[in-house]
Amino acid sequence: MSDGVSHYQYPSEGETEDRDYLKDTTGHPSGLTSVENITNKRPKTDEKSHTCSECGKTFKIKQHLKQHIRIHTGEKPFFCSVCSKRFNHKSNLTRHMAHHREKSYSCSLCSRRFNANGILKKHMLVHTGEKPFSCSVCSSRFNQKGHLSRHMLVHTKEKPYSCSCCKSFKKKRDLTRHIRIHTGEKPFSCSECGKRFNQKGSLAIHSLLHREEKPFGCSECGKRFNHKPTLKLHMARHRVDARYYKLS
Repeated sequence: MSDGVSHYQYPSEGETEDRDYLKDTTGHPSGLTSVENITNKRPKTDEKSHTCSECGKTFKIKQHLKQHIRIHTGEKPFFCSVCSKRFNHKSNLTRHMAHHREKSYSCSLCSRRFNANGILKKHMLVHTGEKPFSCSVCSSRFNQKGHLSRHMLVHTKEKPYSCSCCKSFKKKRDLTRHIRIHTGEKPFSCSECGKRFNQKGSLAIHSLLHREEKPFGCSECGKRFNHKPTLKLHMARHRVDARYYKLS
């Protein structure tokens, strides 16, 4: 029974070899374009078309370039909701957050606990003394791959962490500290007087001013100081005096 709709009959496999009524003047099936033609018509782009203007490093994906740029700018858009520590990559924040979670992996030798089995395995190398990572230049050995990577910079003289304004550094943390000179950021605050510092060490030295403690003592006269640099200046006076009396 006809419903007024005509049904198209597809040719059999044999018929397609003999019949060409579906072919247009280009030799392709009517209304269709070959995959090869589509591919050829697409503009060809360089595999690594995203280049860092600071160091020239190239990336296939634009997002990877954006992440890389943060090494130069010091930007850290991801922060921990527990302790407010900041990170330049989301993956680094994710790893950090694990430190706040339950530590279910325990060292059988010192009872120290860890939140990941991989971290426990690295820790065990401290007890065993095993150093599986070897320097190919001087044969120094290390128990962690990261320690070997930092050591290799001694041989290569490479300074991969660059400030966009001036100098380069071997270590990322050195670049982070340096960037604060340009930005004026002072993340370390004195709990006694509120004075702020761009380095944790500077805060530690300042904090001694609020205490009676004077941990640095002169071996010549016993006078004590709350700053090591102050002790060094004091010791220099002893050396000058000793030379003066020797000459006289």
